[in-house]
Amino acid sequence: MNSNDFNEAIAAHDAAVAGKDCSIWVGCEPTYTDRYSEAAEWLYDALGSDKERRAKALVRQLHAKCDESLVLRSIGRQYSEEALPRWSYGLYSRRDRQPVWSGARDPLLCDELKHVNQKQLIALWQQLRHQLNEIGWSAECFQVAHDNFCFRVVARSDGQPCPLTPVNDKRLSRASIHSGPIPLAGLEDELANEDVLLFLIGHRIEQRDAESRDVACIELPAFTNSNTFQEFLTALAKAAEEASFDQLIITGFQPPLDDEIALTTVTPDPAVIEINMAPYASVAAYLKQMRELYAAADGLGLSPRRLHYNGAIADSGGGGHITLGGALPQRSVFIMNPHLLPRLIAYFNRHPSLSYYFAVDHVGSSGQSPRADEGLPDRLSELCLALETLSKQQVDDIDIVWQTLAPFMTDYMGNNHRSELNVEKLCNPYLPGRGRLGLIEFRAFRMAPTPERSASIVALLRAITAMLSAEEWPTQLIDWKCELHDRFALPFYLTQDLNEVLCDLQKGGVELGAPIAAQLLDDSRRVLGQVETGVYTITVKSAIEFWPLVGNVAAQEGGTSRLMDSSGRRLEITIRAARDQLEGLKNWQVIIDDCVIPMRLEEGSNEAALVFGLRFRSFYSQMGLHPGINAHGPIQLLFLHPGESDAIRITLYEWRPDNAPYDGLPADDQDAEQRRSQRFFIERIKPDQSNVKQVPTAALTEYALDLRRL
Repeated sequence: MNSNDFNEAIAAHDAAVAGKDCSIWVGCEPTYTDRYSEAAEWLYDALGSDKERRAKALVRQLHAKCDESLVLRSIGRQYSEEALPRWSYGLYSRRDRQPVWSGARDPLLCDELKHVNQKQLIALWQQLRHQLNEIGWSAECFQVAHDNFCFRVVARSDGQPCPLTPVNDKRLSRASIHSGPIPLAGLEDELANEDVLLFLIGHRIEQRDAESRDVACIELPAFTNSNTFQEFLTALAKAAEEASFDQLIITGFQPPLDDEIALTTVTPDPAVIEINMAPYASVAAYLKQMRELYAAADGLGLSPRRLHYNGAIADSGGGGHITLGGALPQRSVFIMNPHLLPRLIAYFNRHPSLSYYFAVDHVGSSGQSPRADEGLPDRLSELCLALETLSKQQVDDIDIVWQTLAPFMTDYMGNNHRSELNVEKLCNPYLPGRGRLGLIEFRAFRMAPTPERSASIVALLRAITAMLSAEEWPTQLIDWKCELHDRFALPFYLTQDLNEVLCDLQKGGVELGAPIAAQLLDDSRRVLGQVETGVYTITVKSAIEFWPLVGNVAAQEGGTSRLMDSSGRRLEITIRAARDQLEGLKNWQVIIDDCVIPMRLEEGSNEAALVFGLRFRSFYSQMGLHPGINAHGPIQLLFLHPGESDAIRITLYEWRPDNAPYDGLPADDQDAEQRRSQRFFIERIKPDQSNVKQVPTAALTEYALDLRRL
């Protein structure tokens, strides 16, 4: 790939979207793992000491690129089986690169840890009160009986006196929000809602290798105004300077954001480190930041993908969700154009490639990003009615649009976070603090292997949004029935569908250039092997399988992961030829287990292909479904043609053909490719068709043969 050509294509995309008079900001949640480690924290656990150590190192590297930023340790997420919130390290900065902080540095930026004593904490405590009063706030000091955060400052930014004391308001004596679980109703700062700001000053233990120190720490309230927060930062920096502090940990509630502020956070998730990127106004700016992030992660041994023992390629394991919105919630294209969300839902329904082509391995109704039309049939019928009603009434109120459609943007358990199009942060009145951000999160995307691939996907979603925003598009839905998980499980048809999307964008004036399209259409990771006969090309690819959940699904709903039967696998078999070789192409015969596979003939303008899918069980799962069905392997495919003197036999192994163990994980891409090639064995043999028979009807769908039913 020519980097200059790609950069120019991204710039052209940004110009095309701007030409639609459409401002669409983009953000993402890239995830990275240690692909060489088999420790629990890099395979399935969310938390781990090595993960946190590398998260700090990543923040340090990112801060070096933006040294005018402030390190924040805000409260992280918490799931039902977790006792405490997870950690979260953030970088808070101005988009114009003006400094936001000139005070004491977070210890993770320092080579040595500085121990703090009580005398120093008292000095900081008193100086903070003084500096806040100096800038026109009203601030008072008091103490409470807490080991780590006994020094408190209560203040009002409007200069009005604050009559509250620990005696008449017990909320001033509360514990640190980091010391206990997040309430079921969500984390809320009641005092801040009354314009009362409570600061907790104390110490916390900072661990680095064998070294452990008490480091000064201040816990922030929930500021409601970005300017007020930056006023406070100026006062805090001055207070730390006057108290002779050069190290300070800043924790607590996450600060408010606006179009002038960028906040990037680094948090833990099962098997990965997740980065919640600050949104960007253009894909060019997004690409620049992603290139820096990928490089920093790589330098710390963190990878956007995994290489399995057998050479198979997988993503990091944490997904690569993307968000679209505006500089401010009220300037989001989805808020300003209430008709956009219905169009977007319908467009995704009509183009399954947007759901599956870039998706993680676990897709479908039981996955982490189910489509609105997956699941019970009556769900689709009711969604059709909802869209029809909005269309007839010409509703222009985004709140009514959200109330009408949000109930359908969930998984089949009603979880509104697990949805292909996640609208819980659009204009949700039931989600405190972050429900009305004007954002839509696109969850059906795996972690991209490169910054360029990531930027291409972002450009695709942004272009679709701009196109739908500028023109009227139908909101009628297609009932794909069995085709959804049959036809669109095969890469051949997903590629066809994605090309239709690219054609729509071209007609809509937001065409994606050839370098971007090439990135999007590259599905080389799916190719298991290929045979060239001179005229024909035989290809076997990994296709999509829809893994079912196992056991008590409701009981697993609150956890960070759920038990699924991942033993099912699907392959795609294609035989391609130029359009003028159509008659010869029809003479190919593909046989497995003495059964003739009924290949489908697909004709294009320049090329024709025989296509079909093959489903089987790749391993026996003790915790899975169907205990009476054994693993089917190795897969042997026989290809016969009257013009070929010998038959081609392809044997596909899941593991080494000799069943011997691998000597560790693949060292690099070349090693992984070699292992994959060893599992795809090609030989020429004399055909024996004496036992060939037709496939039982019960084992067939329109697009696949299910070996489990033979």
